[in-house]
Amino acid sequence: MNSRKTRSSPTGRRTKSSKIMPKIKLDLGLKISIIIAVSVFILMSFGSILGSVSLSGLITSTTGESYGKIAAVIAASVAGAVNREMEIVKTDASSDLLKIDAAAKLKSIMAAGKNIAAITLTDKSGAIVAATRKTVSSNEGDEEWWKRAFDGGKGKAVVGGILPEEETGAWCIIFAVPIRDDSGSVVGVYKALVDIRTFFKPLEDFRMGRTGNALLVDDKGYLVYYPQSKPFSNKFCDYKELQKTLDDKSRWLVMRTVYLHTPKAFAAYAEVANPALAEGGIIWRVFIVQDAKEVYGALGAFTGSISLIAILLIIVMSFAAIFMFSSIFKRPLKALEEGFERLSRGDLDYEVKVKTGDEIEHLADAYNRMREAMRKVTVPIAAVEKETQARQKAEGRADAMSSDFASQSAVLREEIAAVRSEMRLLAEQGAGKGLEKQRHAVEALEAYIARMAKTVNELADSAAIEQGRVELNIGPADFRGMVKEAIFSLEPKIREKGLDLKLNMPGNKIMVNADEARMKQVFINIVENAIKFTEMGYIEIAIKELKDAVECSITDTGAGISRDAIAGAFERAERPGNMPGRKARGGGLELFVAKGVIEGHNGTISVESEPGKRTKFVFTLPKTTSAQI
Repeated sequence: MNSRKTRSSPTGRRTKSSKIMPKIKLDLGLKISIIIAVSVFILMSFGSILGSVSLSGLITSTTGESYGKIAAVIAASVAGAVNREMEIVKTDASSDLLKIDAAAKLKSIMAAGKNIAAITLTDKSGAIVAATRKTVSSNEGDEEWWKRAFDGGKGKAVVGGILPEEETGAWCIIFAVPIRDDSGSVVGVYKALVDIRTFFKPLEDFRMGRTGNALLVDDKGYLVYYPQSKPFSNKFCDYKELQKTLDDKSRWLVMRTVYLHTPKAFAAYAEVANPALAEGGIIWRVFIVQDAKEVYGALGAFTGSISLIAILLIIVMSFAAIFMFSSIFKRPLKALEEGFERLSRGDLDYEVKVKTGDEIEHLADAYNRMREAMRKVTVPIAAVEKETQARQKAEGRADAMSSDFASQSAVLREEIAAVRSEMRLLAEQGAGKGLEKQRHAVEALEAYIARMAKTVNELADSAAIEQGRVELNIGPADFRGMVKEAIFSLEPKIREKGLDLKLNMPGNKIMVNADEARMKQVFINIVENAIKFTEMGYIEIAIKELKDAVECSITDTGAGISRDAIAGAFERAERPGNMPGRKARGGGLELFVAKGVIEGHNGTISVESEPGKRTKFVFTLPKTTSAQI
C-alpha cells in the first residue's frame, strides 16, 4: 500500500532536522546604540567623502591658479630672453660687415658670444659673403627665413625656425636681421644660429617640492626642455591628451598619460607670448608639472583626521543613545510582550494600548486584531459539540454525528494549539528582538486563523451535505474562464514545488449552470490536493466539451492511491489520514465536500489511480442550454 508521508512540526509545518545554535541576546538600548553608531558612521563617511571631493576641488583650483601664474612668469622670462637675444643679433649686424674683412669680424663675434653656434652673411641677392661654417649652398636667397628678413628690400628682424647645427648637433634658432647701409637701404642679411639652451635658464632655476618641474613643450607635444632628456628627444604626453589640456579653459588639470617619471601628473601651463617666435612658426608653452600624489597628499591626511573624529563621535553618541532612547522604545514593547504572554496563557481579554504613531503602534493594532479574531474562532468546543449532538439526535443520527464531530473538533483543537505555540514563540522572542520578526509572527498567526476558518466551513458544508440541504446559487457561468482564474491563483504553488503545469482546454467559452464561487473552490481544493502529494513531475488540467456537459480532469504524477482506498475516496473521513495514500490536512473533508457540491449541480465526479505513477480526478457539469441563458 502506497502512502504519502510528511514530517511536520507541531504547528503543521514541514521542517528539516537541524542543530539549534545559541542565540545572542542584545539589549534594546545596545541595539539602538548600534543603529545610531552605524547611522553616524554612514553620515560621517558621506560627509568625509563630500569633504574630500570639496577639498580636492579646492586644491585643484588653488594649485592650478598658483601654478598657472608661475608658468606665466617663466613663459614671460623665456619670451624676454628671445627678445634680448634678437637685440644682440641686431647690434652685431652692422653695415660695416660688408665694408671690412667680414670673415674676421664674424670670428670675433663668435668668440665673444657663447650662445651663437654659427653665423652666415649674405648680400642683397642672397649670395653668401662670409660664414663661420661651411655651407652646402653659396646662395640662401631661396630660404624662407631670408625672404622674410629681406622683405622685398624693406628689411625685418625675424626668427626663422629651429634646426640642429651640423657640426655640434645642438638645436638652434635662426635669428635673421637685415643689414642696412648709411642711407637705410637693405644691402644684406645677417643670420645667427642661437643655441636654444640660451633660453632655458628660467626653467632650470625652478623646482617645486620633490617632483615639481618647469617644462618647455612645442605644439607637437615634444619636450623642448626637460631636465632628464635632450631637446626634442621625448614627447611630453599623448597628442590627444595635449589637445584636451589646451582645450580646457582653466589651463590646469590632472593629466593621465604623461610620458615622464609619473603616469599621472597635475599640470598648469602658459604660452610663451613672443610675436617673433609665433611668426617663425615656433609655438612654445611652459608647463609646471608635479606628481598628482604629491599635490593631493594633504587630502589623505585630511581624510584620516575626519575618520578619527567620526570614530570618536560614534563612541560618544552610542553611549548617549543608551540613556536617551532606551526608555522611549522599551515601554510600548514591554506592553506588547505582556499581551503576548497573556495570550499564550489563553487570556483573550487583554488589550494592548500603545499610541506611538509609528510601527510599534501598527504592531499593537495587529495584535489586537489577531486577539479579536481568536475570540471569534475559539467558541467553547464543548458547547458546539453539545448543540451538534442535540440536533443530530433529534434526526436519529446522534451517535454517528457526535463521533464524527468529535474527531473534527480534535483537528480544531490542534489548530488552536498551533496558534498558541506560535504565540509562545513570539513571546519568547521578547520586545528586544526587532519589530520585523514580530510582524512576521503575527502574519503567521493570522494565516493559522484563516486555515481554522476553512476547517469550520468544511465542517458546516459536510454537515449540510449529509442532511441534504446544500445551498447553491446556480446561474450561467463561463467554465473555462472560471478555471483560468483558479489556475492563476495556483500557479505560484505549482512553481514553488518545482512541478510542470500542462493545460489542455478549448479556446472558446463553455457556459455551464453553476454556483461559480463554490465550483471554483472545489476545483482549487482538488488541484491543491494534487500539488500537496506530488513531489516531482507535472500537474495536468484538461477541459473537454461534451454534447450536453463539460468534463474537467486533474491528473498528477504523485504516488497515487491504493486500489483498496479508491472505493472510499469520496466518503467522509473520520480523521485526517483515514484514506491510505491521500493524507490530507484540514479534516479530510475536501473530496467529500467536492462530491456533494458537484452532485448538487447534477454533475459527476470520479477518481482513477495507478499506485506509484499517477492519480486522475474527473468531474462533469451540465452545460447551459439556450433557454437557460
